[in-house]
Amino acid sequence: RYIAHQQKIELRGMRFEIEADYDPDGLLGRRDDVRPGFQALRVKVEIDADLSREEKQAFLEEIERRCPLADNLLNGTQLHSQLA
Repeated sequence: RYIAHQQKIELRGMRFEIEADYDPDGLLGRRDDVRPGFQALRVKVEIDADLSREEKQAFLEEIERRCPLADNLLNGTQLHSQLA
């Protein structure tokens, strides 16, 4: 919504459909050579706004460029855990 507001887009809503691939052997500890995380994520996005398909694509690309979660997924953010 921040980006839509900044770009003066009247955004009525967005809908996301997410699919992911992972090997449960990593999560369940059956194999050490398999990551417990997702190997691939696929996101389908519907944008409810008066924009052409090309404008929606450009809007989506700007959302992804500025999204903290997308940045974490693409750039391997470090995780530091400690007991409280």
